[in-house]
Amino acid sequence: MDIKTAAVRDIFKVGKEDYSGLYAELDKLLGNDNPFAQFKIGSGQYVWSYTKSDCKWLPMEDASGLKEEQIRTVISELRNKVGTLIPAKYVDSLFTVPDDSFIFYNDDDGDLRVLFTGWGFRKPTYVSTPPEPISIKKHTLVDISFIYDGVRLKGYEFAIRLTRQVKKLRTTGDDGVFCFDTVKVGERYQLIDLKSNRTFVFEVEAGKTHYDFDLTTYTTISVHADSDSAPLANEPMKIEYHGHVECPMTDMNGNASLKVVYYEGENILVAMRQDRQNKVVEADNNVFTFAFEKPAEPEPSVEPTLPEEPTLPEEPTLPEEPMLPEEPTLPEEPTLPEEPTLPEEPVDEPKKVNIQVSVCDNGEPVYGILSSVEYMGDRLEGRTDVNGIWECSVEFGEDEVCRVEASGYDPQERQLKGEEDNIFIFNKEDEPEEELITLMAVDEHSAPMGGARVTLRQQGKQDVTVVLDEQGKTEIEKSLFSVGETVEADLHWNTFDFSRISFTVDEDENEYLLQQQNTHKSGNAWSIIKQIMVVIAAVLVLLFVIWPLFDSLSYSAYNAIYG
Repeated sequence: MDIKTAAVRDIFKVGKEDYSGLYAELDKLLGNDNPFAQFKIGSGQYVWSYTKSDCKWLPMEDASGLKEEQIRTVISELRNKVGTLIPAKYVDSLFTVPDDSFIFYNDDDGDLRVLFTGWGFRKPTYVSTPPEPISIKKHTLVDISFIYDGVRLKGYEFAIRLTRQVKKLRTTGDDGVFCFDTVKVGERYQLIDLKSNRTFVFEVEAGKTHYDFDLTTYTTISVHADSDSAPLANEPMKIEYHGHVECPMTDMNGNASLKVVYYEGENILVAMRQDRQNKVVEADNNVFTFAFEKPAEPEPSVEPTLPEEPTLPEEPTLPEEPMLPEEPTLPEEPTLPEEPTLPEEPVDEPKKVNIQVSVCDNGEPVYGILSSVEYMGDRLEGRTDVNGIWECSVEFGEDEVCRVEASGYDPQERQLKGEEDNIFIFNKEDEPEEELITLMAVDEHSAPMGGARVTLRQQGKQDVTVVLDEQGKTEIEKSLFSVGETVEADLHWNTFDFSRISFTVDEDENEYLLQQQNTHKSGNAWSIIKQIMVVIAAVLVLLFVIWPLFDSLSYSAYNAIYG
């Protein structure tokens, strides 16, 4: 099936090799994994075809931004793989194409594949470059959520698989939603839940803007009850778990079970009769066992005793004689008011001025900052409100200097103005933080490679070597790398050197997840032993072959010398 054609006049070969013969060698080395289309020359045009299967190849130039990132990551890995099989002088020309319209992809089976047409060709350079055709990509806005027990998970970390070894880390927002703004209808992606290592296929559908992925897991609470070693049937109970109360009953075999959502660390309480049992919930083992005995028969009661004879109450006592009130007293004679006093002459009140203290942090108001004003020997203190403002009034004095302080800020001093508000603004601007790259490495089982040493190499840049923490993570200054250029990562962990992983540093991407696919590392002990055995075998073969010849030559020389 022909994938791409190009007129002979529009492109030219980069190398002088026989491309048909080169394709045959590549196909022999790579087999079904050969990413280069078959090359042939037609009538006035070059033709590239693919005959290994009937899969549908889509042009990369029509892919969304996220899908294109996946494709270029695959291309980087292919370049490294091919570079180990053929001489380096051919690699650059093989991965040279006239433009992106010559690169195709397919991910029908969930495994992203790339096909190169126009490999080893380039467009000529024109003095006046003709305008490139504009490719219109129809993208859509969609968002996803991970839910547990019907609730969207806020700040939940997941990964988007780019290749088998490289993933992008992403986190849902405060509303439990992550928005994709560069996807296209029909594209498919693999989303990985980092906690359970579950993989979800996310395919963009026409007209659908939201996708939920359920992470809910369930467990079972099992109860068995006996009475005198016999199953206790139809016995009620109470089960308290995660704020809910259920009251099931045992069956004829004394058993009861309840399926519940698994919440790690939650407590289960089961009450039956006077017995109460509790334990922390487990993913697959929550069994409660009750054993009761019939109560013993009560002993015969003793004859009741007669109560003692009742005692008579004492005779009532008579109240004392009432007392007469004292004679009333007459009020004192009224006193006349004093003569009114005349008000003092008015005096001029001192002039007051208002002082406003405004405290900000990067332009945002700061609440509760202790502030003070020192003026004319007086000191006033207060704290800023929710708007970052504290106000006070002082007596105005000519040519007097006012000192204003705000905790954590440099103090200010100046003379006050008598006709308007005196505003003191305190603002703290944070220095721009260095942009960092978060790098995480996991093994084939998605377990963090804690303590691994990673060496990052990029052409034209100094090598960077880091050691990952217990979670298999580290942070690196982004300025150490060139954006848009390939970075090669070499991992050393537990005395093993792993195969190299390549990825590209993107302008708007600061989180990268590297994953090893198998545990058969190069340079392990078994490989070294096999190499030693091969050398020993070669030495033994040489001894058996060469020694008889050497012995014969020595005997002939002896006879020739000594007769």
